[in-house]
Amino acid sequence: MTDYSTYIPNESKEIKDLVNQIFNHPLITGENKKWIMHRDSFREGFADGGCIDFYDLETSILQIVYLIKKLKQYKPKTILEVGMNVGSFALVCKLTLKDVKVFSVEKQTKFQERQKQINDFFNEELINTYWGYSDSTLCRNWINKRTYDLAWIDGKHDKITCMFDIMSAYNSNIPIIMCDNSDEHTGVKSAINKLEKFTSLKEIEYQEEHCISILEKTKNKSNIVFAYDRKENDIFVPNGYPQNFEYIEDTELYKNTFAKEKVVHNLFREFQTNQQLIDNIDDKFIYPVEQFGAFDKLIGRDKPYEDFCFLKHIRKSTLKKLQSGQGKIVILALEESRVELQEMIYFHKLISEYKIKHSDVYYVIGNNWSLKNQYDKWSKNNGVNIVNSFEQLYLKGYDWFTKEEQNITFVENSSIVSSRDRFRPHRFVCFNRRIRPHRYALIAMLYHNNLLKNNLVSFSLEQGKDLNHLNQEGKPDLHTMTTICGKTKLRDYYMEHHSDLLHMSPQTIDYENLTNIQGPGHENREPYENSYFSIVSETAFPEPTYFSTEKIFRPMLHFHPFIVYGSPYTLKNLQELGFKTFNGFIDESYDNVLSPFKRMQIITREVKRLCSMDKIDLHNWYYDMHDILLHNRELMKEYGVLYKESQKKIFEDIYEL
Repeated sequence: MTDYSTYIPNESKEIKDLVNQIFNHPLITGENKKWIMHRDSFREGFADGGCIDFYDLETSILQIVYLIKKLKQYKPKTILEVGMNVGSFALVCKLTLKDVKVFSVEKQTKFQERQKQINDFFNEELINTYWGYSDSTLCRNWINKRTYDLAWIDGKHDKITCMFDIMSAYNSNIPIIMCDNSDEHTGVKSAINKLEKFTSLKEIEYQEEHCISILEKTKNKSNIVFAYDRKENDIFVPNGYPQNFEYIEDTELYKNTFAKEKVVHNLFREFQTNQQLIDNIDDKFIYPVEQFGAFDKLIGRDKPYEDFCFLKHIRKSTLKKLQSGQGKIVILALEESRVELQEMIYFHKLISEYKIKHSDVYYVIGNNWSLKNQYDKWSKNNGVNIVNSFEQLYLKGYDWFTKEEQNITFVENSSIVSSRDRFRPHRFVCFNRRIRPHRYALIAMLYHNNLLKNNLVSFSLEQGKDLNHLNQEGKPDLHTMTTICGKTKLRDYYMEHHSDLLHMSPQTIDYENLTNIQGPGHENREPYENSYFSIVSETAFPEPTYFSTEKIFRPMLHFHPFIVYGSPYTLKNLQELGFKTFNGFIDESYDNVLSPFKRMQIITREVKRLCSMDKIDLHNWYYDMHDILLHNRELMKEYGVLYKESQKKIFEDIYEL
């Protein structure tokens, strides 16, 4: 028996004996040493035996000593481990604690033999393993079946995977999370730094020599109270709902009853963990108003909805508390939130009439690029607080981690690499679910230039299915067409194309039933795998308020370069969020052009140029952007990991103020 205690002369006899027991254990000596000494393709200079390494013996022994001390300190009985490998960590846990169970996640099925060997040796199921990727829905469900005392994160060490693995432990309410390989050479430290900003996780210890971080889930800074005026059938009725009316949840029934669309609904409740009736609240609170549909309707600026203005349906006792500054009104318009400056000015004056401090009102929007700057300039920074949640960005990224639940598919990087020798049948994809006037102009442009044929373009000009948002006759709008095309013959040609396009309608790409397909959660990789770039047909184009929806983030998840047929400065704002765009590959000068007419001209010219390229040149053009596409995809996943936490943080920040 080798005496390994010579490496740790200053440690106690108990520690020395444990180290000798571990490094002389039959599961890692003799014939079994092959497990510890195995190497993987990504490891050249040292073994891949987890926390036990005979190539770097002294370092390994000192790390084991550190682990022993921490295990004795925390005394976990149930441990979540991400990255079982050859079971070294589980072995250390068993020999240190005796009474312990390790639930491991491991994607490499070649270690199944090793797991069986360890369990057979101890004649118990010491290691219970989920075989697969840690970011899968099935894995998350498997993890959530039980409670744990401690987590050991030692899986893939890139930033995004590590963020996800730590968040899996965090969401399982594991009090202590230990992360291996937490140094500048991996993404682990970056992941921890990012999560500390968005969660109640704190790094309470960092062992620099062994690159181990210990995280603790601290108590929330505040227990936010979400206040409601009334409750019916154990349901908190959305604030702003007509006071004297029975609560109707069903959208269609509501419309049939009141001959009006809803102005508030019940949607964002998963972020509201402490809901109370306002009569029972003596302390400060948040008064949430969950906007449904247009802001004009919510505030009664739309004349038919004047009596449905949410402010008219705040109880008098609640209003007094709001006027005194006890509570803050938080309007949640996270879905798309196309709001014009004039609407905010109207709302500003309305708040004054109700004698509520503007600083106590927050309007939380989804991806509006310009409204805050426009309004703050008008109000001289003395108005309602506009908060851009970027909810559509985070939510779209979150699709990646819920893809199995939603039965949706994304392009994989491996398929991009493996299909490099395959030419794609189409040049571009362009989704157009709802045909708004500006989208008709785009489709007419494509048709005029013979670009509908052999490309993937969806549209429907049929009336009566909530897909045609043109004029009452379902035909192109002259004013919009003039704004986009000018008073030109081209405008007249585009308008005349309506009959031909109607005859071709509907055209579908991925889903036949477009009526029920909208927003996040509907993805199919095939259109992207079969084309080279996207024309992103955004919800707004000629409007003076600039915003984006989930549409701009879809191609990023599918490794697709894109041209944005939408608001100016969209690319600029994407860059500020950390994304890379395609200047040098695509003429992106359109992004800085305020004139819809001139912007349309540049976009048209660029689409025609790309479609005129030789197929070989277009193919190489696409693959020359692979690094950019990979960067954007990984960043989307990073935002996805933080979806729920990012929205919670908005409430926390408002509440603390």
